[in-house]
Amino acid sequence: MRRPQHGDSMVHDSRPDIHPPCNLWVSIQSRFLADAPAVNNTVDVAGRTGLATLPALGTYLTAFAAWVAIVLGASSVLSGDPPPVRLWTHNDYAAAFQQARDEGKLLLVFFDDGSKSCRQFDARISGQALAGQIDSVVGVRLALDASMVSQGSKVRLLDQKGFRGLDHGPGLAIVDLKHRDASCYGWVVSVWKFGQEDSITIADLAALLALPPGNRQQREAAWAAHAARTAEGRASEAAAGAPPSDPAKPAAGTPEPESPAPPATAPAAPRQTDQQTPLPPAMEGHEAKSQKGVAQTPAADGPVWLADYGQAVAQAKRDGKMLLIHFVDENDPLSRRLETAALQDAEVNRMIGRYALLRLPHDVTVTVGEQQIALLKHEAFSEMLGRPGLAIVDYAHRNSPHYETVVSQFPVTQTLSYSPSQVAVMLDLPPGTLTQRTLIYAVRTHPDRPASADGELLPELQREAESHSGYQARILRQGHHQWETRFHRLNAVLPRGLVAREVCAESWPGQSLLEAAIECVRCWRLSSGHWSAVRARQSAFGYDMKRGRNGVWYATGVFGGR
Repeated sequence: MRRPQHGDSMVHDSRPDIHPPCNLWVSIQSRFLADAPAVNNTVDVAGRTGLATLPALGTYLTAFAAWVAIVLGASSVLSGDPPPVRLWTHNDYAAAFQQARDEGKLLLVFFDDGSKSCRQFDARISGQALAGQIDSVVGVRLALDASMVSQGSKVRLLDQKGFRGLDHGPGLAIVDLKHRDASCYGWVVSVWKFGQEDSITIADLAALLALPPGNRQQREAAWAAHAARTAEGRASEAAAGAPPSDPAKPAAGTPEPESPAPPATAPAAPRQTDQQTPLPPAMEGHEAKSQKGVAQTPAADGPVWLADYGQAVAQAKRDGKMLLIHFVDENDPLSRRLETAALQDAEVNRMIGRYALLRLPHDVTVTVGEQQIALLKHEAFSEMLGRPGLAIVDYAHRNSPHYETVVSQFPVTQTLSYSPSQVAVMLDLPPGTLTQRTLIYAVRTHPDRPASADGELLPELQREAESHSGYQARILRQGHHQWETRFHRLNAVLPRGLVAREVCAESWPGQSLLEAAIECVRCWRLSSGHWSAVRARQSAFGYDMKRGRNGVWYATGVFGGR
């Protein structure tokens, strides 16, 4: 399942008063392309007759539906039975997440395997005990094998870190999409694992939903306090001779404040990848053999990869070159594949001749202050995700703001691997920041080979893309805000004959930079209107993306075309 909270992916034409922004909403089972021709109530785009041509039938159907609703409601009232509580309004995680986010509600996820405990819970929830809290909750019922699509691969939801406390079995999870200004917004804040015979009492569920906002640990502490008060109440009831109430039990699962709900969460304090982070100081020696002298070369006749950090930096600075760092894990097949396949390609070997080359073990350490840490855990390499792969440091553009900063990070993971042609794109990216180059990489490596990033990288458009992405990230809302003003300002600085155009998109919360960039381009591809701008060769372009405090990346492409 893909990014249930996708929001808008929009394109603004050069005539914003004629071509308003269009919206793109994506769910696991249905995709609504707002830039596609809309079907009205008379005739749709294919010329088929709609309901408006049958006014009498439409009126009768409407009246009949209203009569049925009234009769059914009246029968409930006359029988004295209140209408049943309808909590599970979704069986699609994407749609449920979208509704919960839009309405500012808690998302209650029920993983149901049809077992005795699930049937027991179903019977309990059909009563009225929870009716007062239904308005603040969106419920979704899922099978244990419910899945989502991540980077083109189907991934089981219960395999995701945020749901780990359920141990791949039935139970409940709560995602907080209600408290937008809280650090827990978008996180799995509670899980409750069902046993073989028992599930959860309605009183406990009501108390769980009523806990104050907070991350998993904070809510566990609040639950413990609630359980203590409940125990005191039971003791008082027993002393008074009253039958004891149902015992409360704490939500199962180890508190994991770092575990997001897939793909619906954001870190409490997202790493500010869009800001320039100084590189760590000189590398400490590493005991690994490859750290001594000259590192292995990917091929016998290939380029020489240095193994000493200080020596490689000195060479890059002296020669005014970019520094390509290959973090290697000899025991990882994905890392070995990158080295033996992509880095041995003849075209790649030709291109890396323009770089200073450094090959390091993935667990190499650095000294920061008086403390030794793994280099891949340093903030400057945060988008390597602690994984082997390739990183590029800019020692070529001495007068630029990104000089001596990490401007590319490409970790190898189960969903991120790189062909020789993709590595060639990495090595040929234009100067820019980490976020700018990553989004340009995602555009250039899309299977459809869009050409918008093949023209001239214009500084004015690059600054506009950076500024507007930052604005969207600050207000946590995607859109072409103040486009009318920005449109005329951009046209004034563009070369004569070029007209400004813009596309915007947003990622799932909690995605890494590279995953988010690929997702934003994928989102543009889903709409012919947006893709017409991204696909076309533009005379000038600028791309950038920034992350909001909600963990969502906001991407912008700005073009000058004819």
